[in-house]
Amino acid sequence: MPAGKGKVEQVGSGKVKRALAFLEEDPCRNVWVIFALRRYGVFNLGLPEQGAFYAHYGGSGGMEGLLYCNNLGFWRFFARSPRALACMAGTALQDGRQPVSITGDPAVLERALALLERDVPEGLPPVAGREMEVVMRLARRALPPDLARGARPAEPGDVEEMVRLERALQLHLLGRSADRDFLRERVREVVERGRASVFPAGKRLAAKAELEIEAPGISQLSGVFTRARYRRRGCAAAACALLCALAVGEGREVCLETQEDNAPALSLYRKLGFRLHARSLVVRFRA
Repeated sequence: MPAGKGKVEQVGSGKVKRALAFLEEDPCRNVWVIFALRRYGVFNLGLPEQGAFYAHYGGSGGMEGLLYCNNLGFWRFFARSPRALACMAGTALQDGRQPVSITGDPAVLERALALLERDVPEGLPPVAGREMEVVMRLARRALPPDLARGARPAEPGDVEEMVRLERALQLHLLGRSADRDFLRERVREVVERGRASVFPAGKRLAAKAELEIEAPGISQLSGVFTRARYRRRGCAAAACALLCALAVGEGREVCLETQEDNAPALSLYRKLGFRLHARSLVVRFRA
């Protein structure tokens, strides 16, 4: 672990409330980690979305960073300084955890990687690439009703089609897809909770959207995908608008993440009323 003041420890059950309070300083940026911590707690039974939570405490004992390493190797952090992140990542590496990617504040992440390269040169695998993302927040509190025209809430009979669309989305974004059975269970749960919408096209689905990741008072719009032949027809916009109106009607904030260079997606989200909240850097590593 890089030298410096403070200490790193895995978050135990007695520190969950403190960790949540730290993350909720910026719920739009941290909703994914808040959701995981609230849903699964700190006990790890080996499920893909479980993992370990590392906290960094400064010299005064205050929390200065939190790093979440799930069981698939996707790491996310919220940290006040590069040193805090480097210390947490160094401890995770010593525990035998290897990242597929790390996501968070660009300036903090780049400087932390430089510290790790200097102090733990054998720890991290080689960097495969960098991708900038934007975190957006829905600024509009009332959506025009015609934006959602043609979309409807997802139903149990849509699950298999939605799984096919989700696999296509993951292959497009990541170059690989999660296990089909895992995706089926995840999609079924979101549908049963009434947090998914679709745009039908005959017997098939043209587009889908979900509010899978949620925490008190906030929902993350995700899983947005349109079949290629139906793009630029407003299908995804309608599916998203239906879910945004649902969340806003419940008094919830809505946020999302997307690639900074994804012009079609940015255009769609701006049309719905989303505005830039923050930027995140995703650093991917070679296997």
